[in-house]
Amino acid sequence: MRKIKNYFLKFFNKSIFRFFGVGIIGEIFYLLLFSLFTLLNFKSTFSVLLSGIICILFNSYMHAKFSFRMNFNLKFIFQYISIQLICIFSIYILSFLFVWIGMNNLSIAFATVIIWGTLSFGIMNYLAKFKRY
Repeated sequence: MRKIKNYFLKFFNKSIFRFFGVGIIGEIFYLLLFSLFTLLNFKSTFSVLLSGIICILFNSYMHAKFSFRMNFNLKFIFQYISIQLICIFSIYILSFLFVWIGMNNLSIAFATVIIWGTLSFGIMNYLAKFKRY
């Protein structure tokens, strides 16, 4: 029984699961912020932008401490924020397309969450293979 427990803990202690765990928490936080801002009558495109900026700061700290188990230093935050700025710019532009095609706020929120998460993971995973923050 002890071997099974150790295998289970070792398997789920990989950085990819920690990354996704932080990502899921961050995305839920993003959706809650997006909902709050749209309830406060902010435009959908501005809600995407504001929610995204707040979540960039939250996730950078969580990824440094939990996903990669590193010091939260300026080099890490600079690289993380650079990646996330690419992501937020991409989804901000896409949010105009989503509004133009008539998507509702909830659909915009979920579409941007999926696109942002996929893009972010792809870039970070690529960079993590080549260097340590």
